[in-house]
Amino acid sequence: MARIQEQVEAIRDRSFAGVSFFFYESLWWSDSETLEQRQDSVRALFPNAAVRPQP
Repeated sequence: MARIQEQVEAIRDRSFAGVSFFFYESLWWSDSETLEQRQDSVRALFPNAAVRPQP
């Protein structure tokens, strides 16, 4: 999760429009953290819901 946090911070430092995870399910697999710990970490990285324009 530390590497993901570093990468998200780098993207934000460069003012890119967003973040893409190529294999979303891999975010939840870890030998060193519980599922709940990883979910909490992702929530901390993205505390606000994305605003999507209505069609």
